[in-house]
Amino acid sequence: SAVDINLKGNTKEEILKELVGLLVRSGQLASEMRGEILKNLLEREATMSTGMQDGIAVPHVKTDAVEDMITAFGVKKEGAEFSSFDKKPSNIFIITIVPKSSPQPYLQYMAEISKSLISEERRNAILSCKTSRELHGLLVSNA
Repeated sequence: SAVDINLKGNTKEEILKELVGLLVRSGQLASEMRGEILKNLLEREATMSTGMQDGIAVPHVKTDAVEDMITAFGVKKEGAEFSSFDKKPSNIFIITIVPKSSPQPYLQYMAEISKSLISEERRNAILSCKTSRELHGLLVSNA
């Protein structure tokens, strides 16, 4: 339930709200933390965008609101403006909320994600998934 291949948002804020919603829906984030996490993410985005290149965005924040790293994966096939380095819309979104007290697992996680998504073939496979279940299977099989 932390994977969605059909994000609806058209703005950075709308996409972030949906991604935080995935964290809540999956049980990784308490519902009452939704507002604080969204605020933290928007503040983070205001200082430096997490839109990368090749259609990838990795919104993340370090906070005391979580004890363990949590993550969700979203896709918007037609893309959304996310202030990316290459000025192109982002369509693959990996949101990660990291405890301030233990950021090391996040660095390793991001290295693995980056290595995986550098492949255009891999990105195309993600974008061609027809269901969230199919995408989840793809992500798990290549973990």
